[in-house]
Amino acid sequence: MGLYDVTARKAHQWTMVALVALGFVLGSPWPLAIAGAIMLLGRFWWPADLVRQFVWRVAEPAGFLKRNEQPEDHATRRTARIPRHCVAGRRSARPGQPGAPGWVLAA
Repeated sequence: MGLYDVTARKAHQWTMVALVALGFVLGSPWPLAIAGAIMLLGRFWWPADLVRQFVWRVAEPAGFLKRNEQPEDHATRRTARIPRHCVAGRRSARPGQPGAPGWVLAA
């Protein structure tokens, strides 16, 4: 297990929680759409994750947030993604509903 800076990941998680809560409180789909776009695009292309970019390029260098080095095993994080995608795919492939099989989403 190596030491990794978890500050950007935690800031990303709390920002997504805040955007989703704001969307529900306001009754507006826009905060949810913004959170969804950041999560989806940032998952496949890291420059699109605006929250992490802000933390790495502005907040940490300016001293707003301190680096938080934590021991993490990234192999377990990768392994956890595969069953999650398989379950999501199985749920979306119910009879009578369009959807991709879980193994397509996990690939």
